[in-house]
Amino acid sequence: MTEREKFRIKEIKGLVASRDHHTCQRCGGPGYELAHLIAKTRANIKKYGADVIHHPLNIRLSCSACNSSFNIGNKTRQADMLAAVIRGKLEAKHGPH
Repeated sequence: MTEREKFRIKEIKGLVASRDHHTCQRCGGPGYELAHLIAKTRANIKKYGADVIHHPLNIRLSCSACNSSFNIGNKTRQADMLAAVIRGKLEAKHGPH
């Protein structure tokens, strides 16, 4: 992982932690981990792109006990819909790719 990638992840974690009030978005306890709705796997990064996978709309703050409960898993329709929303936001911000 490059220094730039490390910085970007730290920046996203800070943004998500602040947005989610440092609280697990499932149980309400202290949140210390980033939980991806569309899992951060090689296959998903290839399918949706790293910008979608690492976008704050795809991430929630969680505790370790609740982390896996956020994963959309095999719900392809939900994942595709979320990815479309994120792509729309990215295009609005940066223009079409």
